[in-house]
Amino acid sequence: MKAVPSSPQPELDAIERRRRWVAQQGRHRQWRRGSVHPTASRSSLSATGFSTTGSRAGAVQRQRGSRLLHRLGDFSSHAAAGLLAAGAVLAWSGVGLVTGFPGWWQTVLYSVSSSITLVMVFAIQHTQARQQSATQRKLDELLRAQPLVLQPQLG
Repeated sequence: MKAVPSSPQPELDAIERRRRWVAQQGRHRQWRRGSVHPTASRSSLSATGFSTTGSRAGAVQRQRGSRLLHRLGDFSSHAAAGLLAAGAVLAWSGVGLVTGFPGWWQTVLYSVSSSITLVMVFAIQHTQARQQSATQRKLDELLRAQPLVLQPQLG
């Protein structure tokens, strides 16, 4: 049987020390582009929580490549993308049947499919990394919001 401490004071001191440390780290943290700075006013935030000050109000301020990969990931996740791919394969096969599948046909098919696969690998990796980062930030904030949780592992 475990002995129960008579006073929760040591645990509360550890919690308070951790809260002060987290608050101090938050003041020195470098904020990424598109992130909401803790001193941002509510009026400069959109419904998504991102800053609306800048060239495009309400737009998420990410790099151009990130926005392009995000749009590609959004498009490829719809059913229309699958239908478009199936239609392209049928059209490719139909043209191949009509022309008798010339010698260069296979080379072009391999090149196009390899290029598309490479681009989609980067799009999927980018999307997963963003989602994982967002999930981690949400979990960290949920843990920090709990009043009696010891938080030595957060940093």
